[in-house]
Amino acid sequence: MGTFILSSAEGGRGIGGYDDNMPRAWEEVWDTGIATNANFQKGVGSSTNISWTTPKFAGTTLQVAYAPDNDGVQNNNKSVSGSASDKFDAGWDVVLDIDAQGDVGGMNLFVGYSETEVNTGTDADGVVKQMTGNHEEGVGGLELTLGPLQVGYQASVERIQTQTANTNNYYGNDSWGVAFNVNDDLSISYSQARHVASKTKKASQSYNSTTRTNSNEYNPKSWMRGDSIQVAYTIGGVGLKYSDTSYDNTAYTFDSKVPRESRIFAVSLAF
Repeated sequence: MGTFILSSAEGGRGIGGYDDNMPRAWEEVWDTGIATNANFQKGVGSSTNISWTTPKFAGTTLQVAYAPDNDGVQNNNKSVSGSASDKFDAGWDVVLDIDAQGDVGGMNLFVGYSETEVNTGTDADGVVKQMTGNHEEGVGGLELTLGPLQVGYQASVERIQTQTANTNNYYGNDSWGVAFNVNDDLSISYSQARHVASKTKKASQSYNSTTRTNSNEYNPKSWMRGDSIQVAYTIGGVGLKYSDTSYDNTAYTFDSKVPRESRIFAVSLAF
């Protein structure tokens, strides 16, 4: 019948497990020592949710995840859940994952969509005031393997449906990577990630029992971009890992292209 999972962990279910699945020797570009505040599409994965994944058929699975209150918060141990956001209601994700592997190569294609109901309270007639639409997110990517070489590209988008001026209303991410497995112990990679955001310049909305109008204007997009060279070597219980990462224009700032750099050398021991 497939697999049912009740989850209260950060990410992992629905499109939250596909925020950046590109080939790399160690970590994602944005997770190597530089604070970017990049916004990634998580769907219902950051809320308490239940998911169902079909049995794999010819390398293909379909996953559906549902959260009755997609507020982006997990329940803390020994405490009640409370209400983190009255704006977000129920949300659901659906992901199609095609993983076709052969003797000398393979392909992994994934595409996912998420939608969360949103509202801003009620109007004078007691009618729930919906925004211009529901909170929507999407992701898609392709990874190819040919012997020791892996290459891939993916993109994701998010529409928040905010009605507040000068707040980000659209986000987008894309990343690609190339990884080469020299042998069973040593791998090297080069990856690049880009992130864009667009703010609401002007937003207004009026309601009554029969009419709803709205208008939105958006500022030009702000962006940031990073790349990372990584090396990972593992032998027995010893792991040696290195990353050399640089980022431009972090935190979605406008007209600020000050570069930031990070170099990490990590040693891990397993007994």
